[in-house]
Amino acid sequence: MTDEKRPYITAFLAKPKKPDARWVALDVLKRVRSDGAFAGSALRSALERTPLSAPDRGLATELVYGVLRRQAFLDRAVRQASGKRMKDVDRPLKDILRIAAYQIMYLDRVPDHAAVSTAVALAKKRRAGRGAGFVNAALRRLTELPVDKRDSEPPSENDPVAHIAHVGGVARLLAERWMNDMGFEEARAFAVASLDPAPLVLRANLMRTSR
Repeated sequence: MTDEKRPYITAFLAKPKKPDARWVALDVLKRVRSDGAFAGSALRSALERTPLSAPDRGLATELVYGVLRRQAFLDRAVRQASGKRMKDVDRPLKDILRIAAYQIMYLDRVPDHAAVSTAVALAKKRRAGRGAGFVNAALRRLTELPVDKRDSEPPSENDPVAHIAHVGGVARLLAERWMNDMGFEEARAFAVASLDPAPLVLRANLMRTSR
């Protein structure tokens, strides 16, 4: 049985004794991909059963939603750094690479060396344990690439659907639907804006207090 077809859940050892935000994020992403779970429900369940500090809860949440939102960008960055398409990467390593790449590319508060070392540690916890070297090499190369070289060049606006799909990190079919509904400029702006995190919204409980 190939790595690609091996059941995802059997590729991991028991959770570490000390709770870790990245392990929680990895577990949630595993449930989303292998079990079809909703990210919000899986994350809420994981956080309820795992004693994390408030900052680590925030990091786990950021990693889950960030990886899902920017997966296309992360996969292209890993390919730029390693020369290997994500579909050719051993399945249990994919989200380990994405989680680390997200920290390197989008989280200023996480040092690059910490993102790399924790990813290597996660890779070593796999049953086979053969992917840590690849993870280390790919991520170190990613940290060395200039920021503008971490993603491939977007298609020309002469191919508007492909361009929207690239800059928004969405499937071509969805980009085509947006363009048909909104036109190129608005669809492109919508695709880019869709990558932004949702704003924080607070609602006062008027039964207890006022705004």
